[in-house]
Amino acid sequence: MDRGFIKAQIGFSESNISHFRFCMILISMAFGGGALAEIGLFFGPDGCDNDNIFEVLGVTSFWISFLAIFANGVILLISFFDTEFSSKRVFLWSILHIVFLFIALGIFQESLLQDMFCGSDGPHYDIGAGF
Repeated sequence: MDRGFIKAQIGFSESNISHFRFCMILISMAFGGGALAEIGLFFGPDGCDNDNIFEVLGVTSFWISFLAIFANGVILLISFFDTEFSSKRVFLWSILHIVFLFIALGIFQESLLQDMFCGSDGPHYDIGAGF
């Protein structure tokens, strides 16, 4: 059967299918990156400057997916002016990308945020009065 006929029957344009795949890749990057960061945290040594390849790839993959929220915003703006591009579907998949991104952050928060307080050893409660 012709692919164009099938797409016409279900109401998806090529642009919507490409955006759907883009969002699926970003969601996979968020969960895959979180899992790699968790593996790197589990097998790697403790400390700030001794990250292993799993942790570097995982955290980088997750934050690239996080920054792609802005790319989804630009795609949404473009979809407003394209008649074949369904803005509702772009908005839906952009919101789902954000939701799954924060779910991944909730699951893998320790491994993704563990280097945040390196150098200062975390938040301090020293108010300067000798306490």
